[in-house]
Amino acid sequence: MKMTWLYGSLLGVGMLLMSACSSTEGGVRVFHKDGTVTINGMRPAEVQTQENAEQSTSPQVQQMAARPKEVRFYRQPAQVRADALADPHKRIEVCLTTQTGRFIVNGAVAMEFPVCTGMRGYETPRGSYTILQRDKNHRSNIYHVAMPYFMRLTYDGIGLHVGAVRDTPSSHGCIRLPRAACSFIYDSVRYGTKVEIY
Repeated sequence: MKMTWLYGSLLGVGMLLMSACSSTEGGVRVFHKDGTVTINGMRPAEVQTQENAEQSTSPQVQQMAARPKEVRFYRQPAQVRADALADPHKRIEVCLTTQTGRFIVNGAVAMEFPVCTGMRGYETPRGSYTILQRDKNHRSNIYHVAMPYFMRLTYDGIGLHVGAVRDTPSSHGCIRLPRAACSFIYDSVRYGTKVEIY
């Protein structure tokens, strides 16, 4: 009895320490808090070995490494916005490993987009946040630059906003989004909307 409870508790804690993302090919990518990634329970090298003993890269590994180059909607944008405004449990997820963002509405990925997070020395902090402030015409008082569609996550300046989305992390800690994604999300969320960064 005690062993069953302990195993259940450990399993629950383990599930809290990772977040899963479904790939479009049906495989499941799991991003662990320590920065490692598994695909269908295996590390990328194991997937490659299993699927192809030669030197070529498996499709799942290529897909895991790839991030969307542009905003992808999985439903009609007008429907996503209507559903988001009605869904009190909508959330934004940001994966630091893949530099990918997802807008989750009614428990499913409604939109996926590339992001650019903090560079070395200015790393974007992992954790659970809520939107504390929304400012369509925000201007940084530290860097003196425009940060359109700013959604504040911390009182020390971290937030989501429109900005240059490069292939590698290069911000000063904020999460930069393409204008199309940021303006859409800005109009679809309210104060208190949950943001998960992992």
